[in-house]
Parts: sequence; C-alpha cells; structure tokens
Amino acid sequence: LGVGGYKFYDGQLIVIYPATLEKTFDASISAMENLEYQIYERQRKLTSGKIITTGSLKDQIKLSFKYNSLEETEVSIRVGILGDETISNKIKDKINEYLFNK
Repeated sequence: LGVGGYKFYDGQLIVIYPATLEKTFDASISAMENLEYQIYERQRKLTSGKIITTGSLKDQIKLSFKYNSLEETEVSIRVGILGDETISNKIKDKINEYLFNK
C-alpha cells in the first residue's frame, strides 16, 4: 500500500494518497514536523485543506489538499516559487511513511 500516483508538473508535485483527507492531513502535519519545518498556517475543511510553512517566498512550502473520494486525497506540494522536485519527493515519501507506518 502507498502512493496511488504522482507527477511533477509546473513546479508542483501532485500526489494521490489512498487515504481519507483527515488521515492524510494529520500524516502531513507529522511529516512536516519530523522534517523540522515550522508550520505557519494549517487549515482543514471538509473537502480541502492547506499547510504552509514559514520562510521567505523562495523557501516556503505549501501543501494543498483536495478530497477526491472517501479513500482518496490529492495533495499538491510546492516548494518555493519555482518548485523543487527533490524536496517535494522527500516530503511525499515522509507523508507516505506516516500514513502507512512504513
């Protein structure tokens, strides 16, 4: 079990996790804290959410959550203004670890 699919496009990594929005959001908070990012803003609604870290615009990380179905959540990871595929993948993998206890 793990990531349902992902692609790096236009500076952001789009990841589909086979888990509820709530679980994915909570795992993402844990992952960001584990990676020692300071969370500046966290917001979870019924079908969406976002996590934004502190840092200048070029360093800021933004995770956007979108409810796809009961067991599928789409997460968009953007690092800085232009995006960073390496850091985005590291975050994706850490969220996956927390979601599925790998």
